[in-house]
Amino acid sequence: VCSSYLGPEEGPAATGDGLFAAPEPVEPPEPVVVPEPVGLLDGLDAELRAAAAAAGPLLVVAGPGTGKTRTLTTRIAHLVTNLGVPAEQCLALTFTRRAAGELAERLAKLVPGRQSPLVTTFHGLGLRIVREQAARLGLGEDVRVVDEAERLALAREAMGEGASARDVSRLLALVSRLARDPAAEDAELAGPLARYRAGKRARNLVDLDDLLARPVALLGADPEVRDAYRRRWPHVSVDEYQDVDPAQYALLRLLCPPGGDLCAIGDPDQAIYSFRGAEVGFFLRFAADFPGTTTVRLTRNYRSTATVVDAALDVVAPVTLVPGRELTAVAGGDGPDRVTLHTAADEAAEAAFVVGSIERLIGGSDLTALLRGAADPWHDAVHSYADVAVLYRTDAQSGALAEALEGAGVPYQKRSHHRLGDQPGVRDLLGVLREDLVRAAGDPRPVLARVRAAAQVAIDRAGGLGPTIGADEWSLLTPATARAARPAPEPEPDPATRVAQLQAAVELLGALAERAGADAAKFLAELALGAEVDLWDPRADRVSLLTLHAAKGLEFPVVFVVGVEDGLLPMRFGDSEPDTAEERRLLFVGMTRARTHLVLSHARRRTVRGRVTEPAPSPFLADLPAAALERTSRPERRRQVQLRLL
Repeated sequence: VCSSYLGPEEGPAATGDGLFAAPEPVEPPEPVVVPEPVGLLDGLDAELRAAAAAAGPLLVVAGPGTGKTRTLTTRIAHLVTNLGVPAEQCLALTFTRRAAGELAERLAKLVPGRQSPLVTTFHGLGLRIVREQAARLGLGEDVRVVDEAERLALAREAMGEGASARDVSRLLALVSRLARDPAAEDAELAGPLARYRAGKRARNLVDLDDLLARPVALLGADPEVRDAYRRRWPHVSVDEYQDVDPAQYALLRLLCPPGGDLCAIGDPDQAIYSFRGAEVGFFLRFAADFPGTTTVRLTRNYRSTATVVDAALDVVAPVTLVPGRELTAVAGGDGPDRVTLHTAADEAAEAAFVVGSIERLIGGSDLTALLRGAADPWHDAVHSYADVAVLYRTDAQSGALAEALEGAGVPYQKRSHHRLGDQPGVRDLLGVLREDLVRAAGDPRPVLARVRAAAQVAIDRAGGLGPTIGADEWSLLTPATARAARPAPEPEPDPATRVAQLQAAVELLGALAERAGADAAKFLAELALGAEVDLWDPRADRVSLLTLHAAKGLEFPVVFVVGVEDGLLPMRFGDSEPDTAEERRLLFVGMTRARTHLVLSHARRRTVRGRVTEPAPSPFLADLPAAALERTSRPERRRQVQLRLL
């Protein structure tokens, strides 16, 4: 939700009063007259064609695997190619940089040789507006998005010396709450809040909340600016509309006049981001918000087998937000006729089962696997590690899985839905890197080289366990940063862990830095706004380890959902009651990532925060018919065969 596709169009923009022409009265655009399908629409089924050809306001209820992205991109291409709408008048909004990149790539193929529509995220759009309107907002031209470490430092400074971590968290929570509800005041924090905002202004910084709150305030108060943006983008499309939060909703209402061409597409049964402020109610009341709405339902699933689709529907049926929910599998494809439900002794045994199953699917990755019997065929074989995803509720569950995969020599990539700046190694790296990149703005040196050099400095600071930084690498840093970043006299606690985190951070950020070239400002903006899953690489021949939230929008031939237990699914925090409806929707999302093979697993024992628990299977499993499940289990330990020379 808080990530951004920052392509070249999000670079520094002109500011000042000359940007917009004098406004004329803005009338709702005439309804688009849809001609007979031409070219682009011919290959679509009746539901997809109805959605792609309909005029706005338009609400498309698109179940998983029903061609949501194809519908959205084809509709925009239809406007441009068949109806003569200038591409630059089309705006497409989504929530992650990865999703925005996919939309932009597909549109480039559908409307080749034309100026591309603007495809970005809500935060990317907010950043564009903030940069364009910096003068009106009292900001400098080089306004920058604060990263999480800077934000925490600003909050600590605002709270004053001796402030507790809890006090700092209260202040930052208030900042975010005010972005969604300006009336949410806290008299006790009025002084620290004013100091926090003054600190940002003095440094010419904006935070994530500002990227939505500032444009909303500006467009709401200045009809001239609002109408200029409405004229610029009279055709607006929003992907995953069920994930809209109040600030994003307010921005859309300002950008889209009544009766305008707004297309919202999504599925309320995949609303899983309430913890980030998303409100599925905005999707459910779309027709009331935009009178004259045409509603189209997409009910044909082209992704998964009937086995997967039917099981997922059984799980979400008790809480579905789509009356008369229909989802029919039409893709066919070979796959098992039942969902596998595995019971493991503990998390280590669960991980061993996952690894053994992957080896059997691949065909056995080594001689040891062959001797274990892991090379026996399991249903039908897949052909690469990239075909497999292992999904879990919390990032902490990945430890046992990663250890088992590494032990078996199985390559993997691990991604979560958390922000990039929240990763410990990334925070440490930024402590060295930020000053270098900010002070050396316009420096032609590649960002990737500077990231690697900064990482080596940070490794030295963490205890000197890495190789000594060479003169050539040190020279990539500015002198001020090099002096500030020299190794501390005493090593940080647990230096081996810190070094491993820094090495992982360099690997994680490599693609981001390479894409930025020598543009340090772009790199810092993407880093501040990005989520870890934005850097998931679909081309890597690796098993994907993903949180269930991070897996949204992805699909794989084979999906394991591990830890399907009461306490994890649904997630329980202390004595508070879980939001079982959203937790069911989260499992529904995870299950529908699978094309052919779906495996659910739970453990009899699991260690959580150092305490051994004996969780019950998730109550959601009770909604799966016994005939739809293939139950398996393994002994707690299995003697390994010792290889001998003779």
